[in-house]
Amino acid sequence: MKNLFVVFLFLVVFVQFGVAQSLEFGGSIGALIYKGDLAPRIDPRNAGLGGMFFFRHNVSPIVDLRYQIQAGQISGKDSRFNSAQAAIRNASFKNTILELDAIMEYNFLNYRETPKTFKRSEKWSPYLALGLGVMLFNRLSDDGGIVTPTIPMGFGVKWATSKQWNLGAEFMARKTFTDALDGFATNDKLTVQRTFTNDQDWFTFFGIMASYTIYGVHCPENNSGYSHPSH
Repeated sequence: MKNLFVVFLFLVVFVQFGVAQSLEFGGSIGALIYKGDLAPRIDPRNAGLGGMFFFRHNVSPIVDLRYQIQAGQISGKDSRFNSAQAAIRNASFKNTILELDAIMEYNFLNYRETPKTFKRSEKWSPYLALGLGVMLFNRLSDDGGIVTPTIPMGFGVKWATSKQWNLGAEFMARKTFTDALDGFATNDKLTVQRTFTNDQDWFTFFGIMASYTIYGVHCPENNSGYSHPSH
């Protein structure tokens, strides 16, 4: 876990000293929903509380880079699904996850004010998001922890409610590279006999976001018609 925080702090420092039109910081709260051996499809009954804190680096009017830390709880229960396999196993689980992500967002509209003119063509924009992440979760079959890479992908919409405040809604799916989120990994000799699929686990997050924008300080451009007041 310590190494995960070191990576996150490095990303934050990179953003702080990077050249950007503006920088946003904010948070999100919403629902985490697991899909795997104990949930063959996305089901709202498996929703657990999740939240995140993020920095958004506004590279251009259409491209943003977002760095975030997310935590929450996922769960699953065989009794929520009507199948013979689920009835035989009749298992359930709860797990806590911690994830760090670097995500690129593509905005379809120029919804954000520019730092030089503070003008914008639109007050909102839909966007697509794709990134890379790393996740830490508990290994339920023993007392250890597991780290796995993730690929976050999804879409959302943003609203610029004022010059500095923004609201948004987002749906993101995470592809993981593990089958052990639910404690029923197929490569675990203690649980393989109770596992009926060989698919890697997924989880989704639907959240409401709020952020505050800090604009960079720009020096005035050279202007032949400009003269210093003392001249």
